[in-house]
Amino acid sequence: MFAKPQLLKRVPLRTFALTEKKISYLVGTPQLQKNTKDVTLRGLRLKGNSSDLPTLIFFTDVFDTPESWLPFFMNEKHAILDYRDVYILSPRNFGLSDRCNDVEEYGEAIAADIERFMYTHKLTSATLGGHGLGAKNAMLAATYKSHLVTGVLAYDYAPQDYKYFEVAHTYEAIASGLKDIPLEGVARQQIIGKIDELVQSPKLNTLIKNAVKQTGRSTFAWNFNADFVAENLSCLTEWQTHHGIFTGRSRFLFPEYSNHVFLGSNTLSMLKICISNHGYGEDIFALRGNSDNPERNHWIYEEPELAEDFARYSVDF
Repeated sequence: MFAKPQLLKRVPLRTFALTEKKISYLVGTPQLQKNTKDVTLRGLRLKGNSSDLPTLIFFTDVFDTPESWLPFFMNEKHAILDYRDVYILSPRNFGLSDRCNDVEEYGEAIAADIERFMYTHKLTSATLGGHGLGAKNAMLAATYKSHLVTGVLAYDYAPQDYKYFEVAHTYEAIASGLKDIPLEGVARQQIIGKIDELVQSPKLNTLIKNAVKQTGRSTFAWNFNADFVAENLSCLTEWQTHHGIFTGRSRFLFPEYSNHVFLGSNTLSMLKICISNHGYGEDIFALRGNSDNPERNHWIYEEPELAEDFARYSVDF
């Protein structure tokens, strides 16, 4: 089954030189938007050495940040920036991207976010990618706006309902607990202590601690929409049947031993959905992972050998 490895206001940019490449930060303060059509996506732009391949718009996983992926995309050995520009974005309700509590037509709203982003940045087409639930955003946009998409590159994600899997239960418990942590009239160390009690995963623990932003003398805020995540996690974890499936070019890359996607079961439904799409079987790869620490396999950029494998299967897509 699996092959082994062989008319919108422009967002201001703040640019920094890094070796021969440039990183542009799409700056702005995240706003809570009442109208879903007003949501703006933000993150990083990495200027490639050429434009031989379509621009890649890549979405991070829940609680993760675009900066976490800089070592992966900037690594000269990975050669991804040799051929294309890359945007690394936070999905709506996370990072610097705007918040919106509207859950009506959620899939269509995610797709519209990306369509507006592409219009603003003068992109007529792009390859969409993502990690974990960020890959869901890429797949949703491709499904609803296929005329804008040259392909989908998904890291450790399958378009299927995650609600019965351990990882969804973990995120559920974390999201519910974070919502109840007081952020006013407290010291940062008190918040950190609560996070330590709640989040056992070392990587998630670090990401969530980094998401605590000081807004006043004894006032803090999350760098994500905690209320939305706690109350609407199903929007993030479920793939509803009415979404359908993207029938264009797709490549799914799974790290072995990951605790986010179970290769023997979680991808089975995906293969049934996609079985009529020529070439799908050739575009699903299980790449080597570390059996000693399954959780780290999901965070691809932290495992150099795994990151190398993922880059090799991504560079020419």
